[in-house]
Amino acid sequence: MNFKIAGVVVLYNPEKDCINNINSYLFQLDTLIAVDNSETQNSLISAELIKNQNVQYIFNNQNLGIATALNQAVHIALETGFDFLLTMDQDTSVELRLIEKYENFLLSNNISDIGILAPVPVYDPGFNNEQGMNVEEKDVVITSGSLLNLKAFQKVGFFKDYLFIDYVDFEYCLRLRKNKYKIIQLCSAKVYHKLGNLEKHKILFKNIYVTHHSPLRYYYRTRNRFYVGSRYLTMNPIFVIKDVLVFINELVKVIFYEREKSLKLKMIFHGMMDFVRNKYGQFSISQEKQ
Repeated sequence: MNFKIAGVVVLYNPEKDCINNINSYLFQLDTLIAVDNSETQNSLISAELIKNQNVQYIFNNQNLGIATALNQAVHIALETGFDFLLTMDQDTSVELRLIEKYENFLLSNNISDIGILAPVPVYDPGFNNEQGMNVEEKDVVITSGSLLNLKAFQKVGFFKDYLFIDYVDFEYCLRLRKNKYKIIQLCSAKVYHKLGNLEKHKILFKNIYVTHHSPLRYYYRTRNRFYVGSRYLTMNPIFVIKDVLVFINELVKVIFYEREKSLKLKMIFHGMMDFVRNKYGQFSISQEKQ
């Protein structure tokens, strides 16, 4: 059985190194849909993409958010008869045989109840990424490097546009789980992902990793994690409790290690307030003044 596998990469103000990342998986796919959410087009990068016959480039001329960009690609993949969609961030590269590993797994397993097949994300070469098992069932996985089963997608629905960015992937994963689909991490598969501006600190014998995300990202992470937690608490309380602990951990890191502390704490507060007010979509300057 041959699977038709498309890919999507979401671009936002991409830099030159994103082409090398894209080239690491471009020719492993049947086609790649590049959705550009930049307000201003980078003509050098768009020209580099368009010259490849198996790339479909879409320029949105504005930032519509990652959820909408992914949904655009899913529409195209479904209309053109693809079975699976590989979702990628612009700052992620993959190992040479990623798709081959995915295909081998799909061919030797019952895939009717698999919603996502995911790799192990490698954030830092210093991490110990050795896995004890070949496969592991997960509650959630990140977007980048995930292979979506489009039949499952048609049943559970599209990504939530109003979340815009952050926790779009986690919400979709939990919705899959709610509909009895599995999320499988293939531990032999690796992607190399840039997580913010990762910085390592050593406290006694423990390594502490600080992401230095922008203040705006902390707004979206806070607002959307409370949204997801409130909707899936009864279904998956363990995940939600763990995520609250992650939130506390992130808050401590912002206070003790991150730059722009006061602005980031302000945006975290804005995120909490907009969750309470049920205000979603793209953050605007007018919201900051409220």
